[in-house]
Amino acid sequence: MLRTLKLLEKERVAVIQGTLTIQSEAAEVVRARDWISALACKAGISQQEALELQLVLSEACTNAIKHAYGMRKGYPIKLSATIGDDRIRLVIRDFGRKMDLQKYQKPDLGDPPDSGYGIYLMQCLMDEVHFDVSYDEGTELTLVKRRHKSINAPIHPDSDR
Repeated sequence: MLRTLKLLEKERVAVIQGTLTIQSEAAEVVRARDWISALACKAGISQQEALELQLVLSEACTNAIKHAYGMRKGYPIKLSATIGDDRIRLVIRDFGRKMDLQKYQKPDLGDPPDSGYGIYLMQCLMDEVHFDVSYDEGTELTLVKRRHKSINAPIHPDSDR
């Protein structure tokens, strides 16, 4: 029985993918959250992971609206997600002002500011955070989280379950 479960685990290669383009306004961030939540549910990931994805995606979209587009409405933010057995990958692409990587400072948690936690939260919740500013305009943010398989529970070969 243990051998059969190992084979099934190796054969599982389900990948859920999706894309969405939102506009640079606060109401659209809710749509992005709903979109990633639906993909997460379809992929069968844990509620905790789904909430973390919603949070980091909200922060990324809000940063694009605020910093790339200067709170101007009606500009595109392209989202893509790939949820596989071993990792989750989100890509957030804006076409506004590029992120100035030299200006980013980690927030002082001893004297917390009112805002400025977005990138810090992404770094805490995701395994990889990468900003690509090589495009003529805009920034592409890639977020990766390695998944923890729940199949790793001990299995007793003499059990009928």
